[in-house]
Amino acid sequence: MINRIGKIIIILGIIHSIFGFIFFRNIFPELVREMLFNSIKYQLDRQTAFWFIYFGFATLIIGGLIDWIEHKNLELPSFLKWSFLAITLLGCFIMPISGIWLFFIPTICLFLRRNNKLAIKSS
Repeated sequence: MINRIGKIIIILGIIHSIFGFIFFRNIFPELVREMLFNSIKYQLDRQTAFWFIYFGFATLIIGGLIDWIEHKNLELPSFLKWSFLAITLLGCFIMPISGIWLFFIPTICLFLRRNNKLAIKSS
C-alpha cells in the first residue's frame, strides 16, 4: 500500500522552490527593493521567477492536503489522480526538458493507492 504520496509531493514542492530561489536568486532582491507590489509587470524573467516559486508553494499545499487525507485514512477523490495525470502529461508535452517528469512518481502512486479501510474489509 502506498501511503506517502503527500510526502512525495511535499518533497517535490520543496525541491522546486529551492531550485527557483537558486536559479532566480538575482531577481528576488530586485522585487523586494521595489516593495513587491506590482513589481512583476511585463518582464518575462520576473514572471518566470514568480510562477516557478508560486507553483512550488502550491505543490506544498497540495502535498500537505494529500498527506493529511492519508493520515486520516480517507479515500482520495478519483478526480485527483486524473488531474495529476493530465497536468503531468500536459506539462511533459509542453515542456519536456523540465522536472515535470518527476510528477509521474506521485501520479502513479495515486493510481496504485488503496484505502486502508477498503483493504481491511476485503481481507
